[in-house]
Amino acid sequence: MNYRSRRRYGEAEGLLARALKIWERALGPEHPRVATALDNLGTTHRLQGKLTDAEAELRQAARIWERLGHPSQAVSLGHVAALLVDQRRLEEAETVATRAREIAERGLGAAHPATAASLQTLAVVYREQRRFDEAELLFRRCVAALETSYGAEHMAGGDGAGRLGADAPARRPAQRGRAAARAGERDPRARARLNPPG
Repeated sequence: MNYRSRRRYGEAEGLLARALKIWERALGPEHPRVATALDNLGTTHRLQGKLTDAEAELRQAARIWERLGHPSQAVSLGHVAALLVDQRRLEEAETVATRAREIAERGLGAAHPATAASLQTLAVVYREQRRFDEAELLFRRCVAALETSYGAEHMAGGDGAGRLGADAPARRPAQRGRAAARAGERDPRARARLNPPG
């Protein structure tokens, strides 16, 4: 059972905090399992609105991954960037998201799902900064990476195309139609979401 996916954050928090303590004691504070537990706990705290705790845990996870020389640092940094977007700290979010993208591309390659996630995070930052053309370019690269990684018919690619189409309402009116049409051309599911019946 995944408590977090069922929005049972209090239960998830308790179990994740317990696992973190066990792994720190058994494996030491620099172990990959500790970094994973910190990232999961930080993500749960973000969902609960405990943003100070979340930021500290996510940054600590990223530092552990960095010391280990592991590309999972990009995932934790992406989570930090998303939290910074929540707080409207957009300039800092851009710096962190850019770093996450660079680490993912260098360590995992352009078509890896974690690289796609880092592209999406940076695209969201750009969208929130109203840099719509740059955001669209990164959303498209995200979709291409997911399609390369999973195949064009896999739902991950469709979800990415849906995200690209969902971005259309935030754009200037003249651009909405073009972005929506391009997303719909890529994936009929995105077209259906953009043009619901009725």
